[in-house]
Amino acid sequence: MITLIKYELLKLFKRVKTLVVILGFILLTGFIAFGLYKESENMKQYNTPEHRIQNYEENIKYNEQRKNDIPTDNKK
Repeated sequence: MITLIKYELLKLFKRVKTLVVILGFILLTGFIAFGLYKESENMKQYNTPEHRIQNYEENIKYNEQRKNDIPTDNKK
């Protein structure tokens, strides 16, 4: 019985289609792992106090510019 299973598995893994699918799953897993790693590195950077301060300053600057771009007849 074991030899029968062994030969069937050998026949299955000799097929090119099976090897291509296995290789595809390995590559997909690698890409997902790399993406998650890069995302975690970005989150570490974005959560630093220096980056938050810089982001708040940019938001203030942007809102001041938008406030100055409002036409005078629309201001109350």
